[in-house]
Parts: sequence; structure tokens; C-alpha cells
Amino acid sequence: MSGATNLAYPVGDTVLLMLTVAVIALNGWRLQAAWLLLALGFVGFGLIDSVYLVGIADGTWAPGNVGEGGWPLAMLFMAAASLESLPRTTAVQLRGMRLLVAPALFAIMALGVLV
Repeated sequence: MSGATNLAYPVGDTVLLMLTVAVIALNGWRLQAAWLLLALGFVGFGLIDSVYLVGIADGTWAPGNVGEGGWPLAMLFMAAASLESLPRTTAVQLRGMRLLVAPALFAIMALGVLV
């Protein structure tokens, strides 16, 4: 694979994590098990994809190593999130910096990955 394709995986994982945190922020930072498990799954994917990217760049990645267990583990977190029931939502008024903090933070993280 090319370097751009390998780099797209951690960037995509960061975007998915950003969307999950945005939903949690828009819900008034009320932590629900389903969203937390989904966020853990995306963090797991981001970590193992980053390890894979560095290993490919260094030439040290070998298929079948212990690190490959991170992908199924992340999928298990996401599967567990699908089993959780979400409570009824209530209307939340969005005011102040809460609208901007999470998107700005993850935009900076995505730029850091690109640099």
C-alpha cells in the first residue's frame, strides 16, 4: 500500500472518534454506555492503525504478530455498543463554547497526524 493510503486509516479513525465525542458533547456530556463503548472501539482502531502505520514505515511490521489482536478487540467494543439500549433523549440547548471545543480539538489532532 502507499503511504497516503496507510495514513488515511488513523485520520479516518480520528474523524469517527470526533463524531462520537461530538454526540456526547451535544448530549450535555452525559456519558452513556453505548457511546463510551463506541468511543473505546474507535480509540482501539486508532491505536492499532497507528502502530501498523509506524511498523510499515519502519519495515518492522510482520503479519501474525500480537498487535493484530487490537482490531478484533476494537470490534468487540463496537459490538458491545450495539447491544446497549439508549435512553430517550431530551432537548438540549446548545450555548457557549460547548459547540466549538470538541470539533476544534479533533481538527487540531487530525492536523497533527497529517504533519
